[in-house]
Amino acid sequence: MKESHLSLFNKKVDRSRIYENLLRSSKKQVLVGLAFCFYIVWAVACCVGPDLTFKDTFPFLPLSPLPSWLGYLFFFVLASVVIAIYCKRAKRILESKKRYIFFGCTMGAAVFLHALWVFSEADTSGVLYVIAGIFFGIGGALFRLEMGRLFAWIGAQQTVYQGGAGVLVSTGILLVFMCLPDILFFIAVGITSTLAVACGWFYSKRLSVSRYFQSKSHDHLKIPLKLIATSFVQGVSMGLVYLWIFLLGFGSLSKYGFFLAIALAFLALVASLVFLRFDFNRGIYKFAFPGLAAGFVLLSFFPSNPTIGLIVILIGFCFLDITLWSLGACLAKNMGISSPWIASLTGAALAAGVIVGAFVGISGTTEIIETPAYLSVFGLLIACILLAVALLFSSQTNLKYGWGSIEPDNVSQTADRLANVVQFLSREHGLTNRESEVFLLLAKGKSRRFMGNDLYISPDTIKTHVKNVYKKLSVHSQLELIDLVELEKEKVEPDFPSTDF
Repeated sequence: MKESHLSLFNKKVDRSRIYENLLRSSKKQVLVGLAFCFYIVWAVACCVGPDLTFKDTFPFLPLSPLPSWLGYLFFFVLASVVIAIYCKRAKRILESKKRYIFFGCTMGAAVFLHALWVFSEADTSGVLYVIAGIFFGIGGALFRLEMGRLFAWIGAQQTVYQGGAGVLVSTGILLVFMCLPDILFFIAVGITSTLAVACGWFYSKRLSVSRYFQSKSHDHLKIPLKLIATSFVQGVSMGLVYLWIFLLGFGSLSKYGFFLAIALAFLALVASLVFLRFDFNRGIYKFAFPGLAAGFVLLSFFPSNPTIGLIVILIGFCFLDITLWSLGACLAKNMGISSPWIASLTGAALAAGVIVGAFVGISGTTEIIETPAYLSVFGLLIACILLAVALLFSSQTNLKYGWGSIEPDNVSQTADRLANVVQFLSREHGLTNRESEVFLLLAKGKSRRFMGNDLYISPDTIKTHVKNVYKKLSVHSQLELIDLVELEKEKVEPDFPSTDF
């Protein structure tokens, strides 16, 4: 009986391969996960810090209800847009070996200036706030760009493991930081910025410089409108939640509820990879967006007890965020799209969405406080918008066209679909050119004798290459390799029906 490759669940052999990749990731890519972890800690702690508003900084402006982190996000958006424009025009950005020194200086300066602003007098705090925001925007945008490059190097699947683990560990570190006095808090934040830079530097220094900065699409960079819109909607939903928590308090959700939500999100992400035939389109629009919508529905049904609703929203947000990071790694590594271009645009869209969501939420804050029923209507409205966006953006051609970054006319129309899939997987798993040639012949079902004659290499050399291919792809036989290639055809060439065995 024929079995469709469109089955929702992974087979046992697929699960075994994912377990092996997870173990390999924990040993070889841990520095990338730590760099991402410390970057998140720095960004959240430096951006938020003590719960402060604009009131003390700009007493002459009617901004007192708004949290101070909105201004920092504005500078982050501005810096990200400038970087994206420069990337498109100059085609290269920050490829010097000394770039990590610049990262460390800007991120450290942001922490120092933010601390001065917190402890400063009202007559000078406005200037310090702006300067600190500028350094935060530049440092945050540039290190996000570097994280995009690091994730592109390790590949999409490893990004899920390291990114998810990084978010989980960073949440635990932030919980500890929240218990520290202000002075120790800022010292600890400064240390995390140094650790983030150090982890990124130690990992990147051993990589091939030419391959690390290589990108094939600098001359034809397209604006990935669908990907930008997805990140923007993600940011809007979280802007509403952040502002609501800032203004109304946690309610019954303690700070440990955040850690629980992040842990559940990480487990859900790993479980979806292990047990389900996971792809980006399904993960973003069929899992994450409905999860966010479900959280807002729960908030609307139980406005007086928001714990469960907030936890579900945080799970959906983290699941979506890591999936989008993984998607960016896939587009950069496997499809030749500039990682600085993708990282800058999506980062700007996400932060801009948080700002817009906060301003939308502030307009309804009075009604929420005075009329709890308003929250029910508001939550259902947001849920409907999220589901509508998921329905509108979901398409099996999203990956093929890079979420709008690749024009349909530029997509290769070659009939050799197998070669496309092999090339895609070879980049993802770091195969050499010779290993890729052996991989293609294995996928075609050729014998080792045929491969030796075709490639003019000895049987022992063929045996070594085959062993390396199996190890990097986490397969144990030629049949498993062929099954993997057939499965990947659904992602790389979604316009064609999948082949059944």
